[in-house]
Amino acid sequence: MASSKNTREIVTSIVLILIGVGVGSIINDIPGITFNTEIDLATCIAILGLVATIFIMPFVVERKLNQQDNINKVVLIDIDSIYSDVLKLKQIYVELTPRTSISQKKYVEIIALFKTISSGILALNTELEKRQKLENFKNDVYDNSYTPTKESCTETLVIKKKLDEKTILDANESLNGLCSSLRTYRYEAYS
Repeated sequence: MASSKNTREIVTSIVLILIGVGVGSIINDIPGITFNTEIDLATCIAILGLVATIFIMPFVVERKLNQQDNINKVVLIDIDSIYSDVLKLKQIYVELTPRTSISQKKYVEIIALFKTISSGILALNTELEKRQKLENFKNDVYDNSYTPTKESCTETLVIKKKLDEKTILDANESLNGLCSSLRTYRYEAYS
């Protein structure tokens, strides 16, 4: 796709040059119009510089736009990955009922997911700070959403202990808030 676009741009440039030569030939044949055909060195260099700029600038601008688009895609992929981990965590809490106690496997899975989410948010924040993008990401997502969610979800989490219904509902509500924060920044990164 990119090569066909470049080919199309080159063909368009050649056609425009040919049109310019054709119009110039027609104007040259009109009586009463004369052109000075002598060109000094400075004018020649200026014309060559202009032509080079005209042909080179679109490629430079396009590359810069593609690079920015790729950065946005990586940010979106990272946010989606974190969001997916939060959804896995929510599913674990949905499966927990007040009648069942927490197995060691579920406990380890919950703690591991919280650590994965934490490291994902912090790594993404580091990259966003380098690029001066989404300035409040760490404050809004990590400090104000993730940390309270982790505290509320893990403070009563004990192996072989049953969670009461209120604790499960509170955990799901906190996880919903974290999902909402991530979605907000996803849309902000996309725009």
